[in-house]
Amino acid sequence: MTTFFGDNNGKFKTGDKVQLIKLTASLDLDYIKDGEILAIEPAKIKRDNYTYWKLSLDEKIKMEDFANVKWDDGSIYSVSVQDIEKQDSDLERQFRLQSIKTLKEIHKALEQADEALSKAEELSEKHGIPFYSSVSRLRQGYTPSTIQSLYAGISNEFVRTYSGVYNDYDEGWEHSQICY
Repeated sequence: MTTFFGDNNGKFKTGDKVQLIKLTASLDLDYIKDGEILAIEPAKIKRDNYTYWKLSLDEKIKMEDFANVKWDDGSIYSVSVQDIEKQDSDLERQFRLQSIKTLKEIHKALEQADEALSKAEELSEKHGIPFYSSVSRLRQGYTPSTIQSLYAGISNEFVRTYSGVYNDYDEGWEHSQICY
């Protein structure tokens, strides 16, 4: 059985610049708080992955590592290392803020496209007529050709981690190997 303390596993250390991001329920940005780690408070109890999910919230909290952080607004308090991330570079912050704004618009447009595709399926079923569509429900990721000109030098790993799009191609729609 594998056991370990907390979740930090060396990810954070004293002096690291970190951020705490809070989104609203509708995925609008509530705030991004920047700070510096003053100390890491290790978990009080070893975590056992096999029984962890059966434990009470109080017991689970004792299994988490905490970071004591001095925030840029002057406040100091501890947060779980699960709730913080390494501080964005200026370029990453710009990308993150723009993507929060733009993704809402994109998802609204995709909802309309989904409704249109459902209507097309409905008509096809009603009249027995098959059709081909350039729009599909495969849920592929799309990488815009403008990403490198708008965010020159941004790490592909950051974009992949933040967007969830793991496109093997530089731009365009993500493809399955089955498509070839």
